[in-house]
Amino acid sequence: MQDLTPFGKPIGILHGYHLDGSGSCIYVRNITREFCRMGVDVVLLCQEPEPEKYDFLNEAYVYPIKGKPETLFKRKNKFRGKGIFIRTSLPHGLLPVYVEGKFLGFENIKTFPRMTNQELQDYIQGNVATLKEVVRKYSIKTLYANHIIMMPYIAYLVKKDLKNLRYFLIPHGSEIEYTIKKDNRYFPLAEEALSHSNGIIFGQSGNDPENFRTLQKFPSLSKKNTSDFHGCGRGFFLLSLENDPRIPIGGVKERDKSATRIEVDSRNLRNLGKNHFVFRKLDSRERGTGSCCSRSPPPPGSS
Repeated sequence: MQDLTPFGKPIGILHGYHLDGSGSCIYVRNITREFCRMGVDVVLLCQEPEPEKYDFLNEAYVYPIKGKPETLFKRKNKFRGKGIFIRTSLPHGLLPVYVEGKFLGFENIKTFPRMTNQELQDYIQGNVATLKEVVRKYSIKTLYANHIIMMPYIAYLVKKDLKNLRYFLIPHGSEIEYTIKKDNRYFPLAEEALSHSNGIIFGQSGNDPENFRTLQKFPSLSKKNTSDFHGCGRGFFLLSLENDPRIPIGGVKERDKSATRIEVDSRNLRNLGKNHFVFRKLDSRERGTGSCCSRSPPPPGSS
């Protein structure tokens, strides 16, 4: 199995949206905070309009379409790992989405199938330019790219120029159901991103039979190493460690009987070595214990 978290170097997390309001947004927020809590430096690229709300972020910057980055703030956080926030200014102020909705800070919103080819190309090029600059500036070697499109494709284009960069792809589901299935422009982009990725990290999207049937249509999927981040919904997450023989993992990893998981105390981070991380959702008894990373506990039984 590959080492997904090269300690001593910052990792990059790519997410084209906010840090609240949907399962994938909360997922990204939680794993970023958890990595920082455990002493891993994270550079987070997303469109969150109010990064100052999040206690795991030390620094925040806006990268304009042209010109030098604007500093939003610099401060200390309470964690051992540093959180660096990067927001890319989008061409035409256009935010592409999978499902129609309101997004704070944006008035120009389109679903991916409604985007023109030129709008899509401008969005890709703008993000590639920022990501390439950020990867070089912070010496990032590993990226986690959320959703099958468009962030993994953007990571692939950057990887073409920066050969020592690797990226892992994290499907979430909505991009499969509402974009890849609806618009045939996106299947080849997704396949390109999949085929050049260093691995695929499954969560709830891999447990959904319809989504998994769609994923099986990608020729490169069967050739990739997979891991499992549990809990893409609105719950809490704890950091866990794979390769321990004691506790079998459920869900999509049941297809690989050798895959296992056990919860790990974050104080033993230095002893983890080259292993995968997974995030499992907390049950109702564990919520509110202080070891979680969501801002407020959901009601018992919710997710």
